[in-house]
Amino acid sequence: MKKVFLVILVMLLSFSLFAKGPMPYDKNDVNAFDRLLMNPYNKTLDYMGTAFQFAAMLTPTVLFTESSKEYLTIGTMYLETMLITQGTSMLLKQFIHRDRPYTYFEGYPTDKQNDWDKSFPSGHSMRAFAGATFTSYVFCKYNPDSKWRIPVVAGSYALAITTAALRVGSGNHFMTDVLAGALIGSAIGFAVPAIHTLFAGTNAEVAVSPFGLALKYSFKKKSN
Repeated sequence: MKKVFLVILVMLLSFSLFAKGPMPYDKNDVNAFDRLLMNPYNKTLDYMGTAFQFAAMLTPTVLFTESSKEYLTIGTMYLETMLITQGTSMLLKQFIHRDRPYTYFEGYPTDKQNDWDKSFPSGHSMRAFAGATFTSYVFCKYNPDSKWRIPVVAGSYALAITTAALRVGSGNHFMTDVLAGALIGSAIGFAVPAIHTLFAGTNAEVAVSPFGLALKYSFKKKSN
């Protein structure tokens, strides 16, 4: 199913990755799916999307209910999750130049000259869904019988979905941008803690030097 989704996503993107000519661009250059929800730039919704993104990224604070002995492990996993998410977003945007939806409308923001062709994927959606998935996975892993599992998962994803919707509504992204961001972010948010759970006796050492923060791990494979 995931492979089918990725194939469809690539096909849709192929119709509108590289817009030509002066802005505003011709909306007919955009694939039919993305053209359904194209919007001009909206500053208020833009700021709201950023606020909801940070709210989604802060959902791991519910994990402070765990034992303080777990803080380093959880914190390290989340740091890895966000670093990988941000790095992946920056790498994809570096190689994939897709004009944002607002460039197809009059009155596009001229103060975003360095960002107008960084539509794919949605970094806000990636970070929001990475945070939501990480929180949901780790909370359920630590609290498999908790009555708060459904509220935590629902609340986390509600923030992430709202973030994605606001990125589309603000004219910053197409639907395929946020769908790709949600898929990639969720995959990273799940994969990082899932890989950690495959190992037992994980030792993490943190060292601060003039050159930055260094993390060192020693893993002992979990025995069945």
